[in-house]
Amino acid sequence: MMEWASPFSIYDGRTGLKGQPHSMVRYQGHLMVGTSAGVYRLTGAPGEIPVFQEVQDLSGNCWSLLVVGDSLLAGISLGISQMTGDRVERVVSDAQTLCLTASRQTEDR
Repeated sequence: MMEWASPFSIYDGRTGLKGQPHSMVRYQGHLMVGTSAGVYRLTGAPGEIPVFQEVQDLSGNCWSLLVVGDSLLAGISLGISQMTGDRVERVVSDAQTLCLTASRQTEDR
């Protein structure tokens, strides 16, 4: 068998990722994935096999992720949640959100 360096990585249930992926972004140096089962953060030290860990308080169907400044917005089936560092708070409730996009007129929105 022969292995070679590849620009592609495959992540699936073997690395802890659950559900169907809908959105991916880099946030604070981590790959974040919004899936039908919640939001997951890829973790692992150099030389270790990376694994996904579920982000607490961001469960449910996540359709869209957007980095705005130092925050991550997650459009989930129950509304919009904002993650800043490790703190998560719901900013919009009871509004299913399918797509988040940055403002073209105001860079920080």
